[in-house]
Amino acid sequence: FVGAKKLLDQAQVMVPDEPYVATVAVQLLFLEGRRDQALARAREALARWPSSRHVLHAATIVLTHLSRHDEALELLAPRLNSMQSGMLALFASVLEQECGRPER
Repeated sequence: FVGAKKLLDQAQVMVPDEPYVATVAVQLLFLEGRRDQALARAREALARWPSSRHVLHAATIVLTHLSRHDEALELLAPRLNSMQSGMLALFASVLEQECGRPER
């Protein structure tokens, strides 16, 4: 992970306003097993880029791996119409089934 961290640090300096770089930071923390930190970083990124599909997806993935499916769905559901993403809609549908909620 050392090389990845160095490249990520460089990317964050070069393009600090790129939400995809924040998503990579979330994924790196997640892969390192630092899931609570990954979630905190995802929430920060989502506050900064609320319309980023990549950031939203990263946040919901971390939440589901923390067995917080209801929170993931609550984060995802209100943003689906504005995101217009088939992948996120499918993910929301799976979460609804796992949470025992009726599909829309």
